Amino acid sequence: MGKFGERLRAINVAHLPQPHHDSKGNLCGQIIHIDHFGNLVTNVSGIDLSTKRFIIEIAGQKIAGLSQYYSQKNGLVAIIDSNDYLEIALKDGSAAALLGSKVGDKLILREE
Repeated sequence: MGKFGERLRAINVAHLPQPHHDSKGNLCGQIIHIDHFGNLVTNVSGIDLSTKRFIIEIAGQKIAGLSQYYSQKNGLVAIIDSNDYLEIALKDGSAAALLGSKVGDKLILREE
């Protein structure tokens, strides 16, 4: 049998933050990844969204509801990506650059 390297003595497990509801019932999430296009991947999954009628508030901007695809409309869009996470994107641009966002930044989803 071949060798793969030194035996590990411990395994570090990283725990992703989970979305939660605030005292007003709003769903609060955060950015967990920014891809090379500048799209903001959040920790909010499609399962977390009990309704499609909501407003996303992030970095002082508001996005109404979900789009079906990235280029559906101009400006910021919110979609459920192929991994079933809420993603914020900007048609022909970087949402991260426009919003000045970084991993760990918060967002709020308010039902309409």
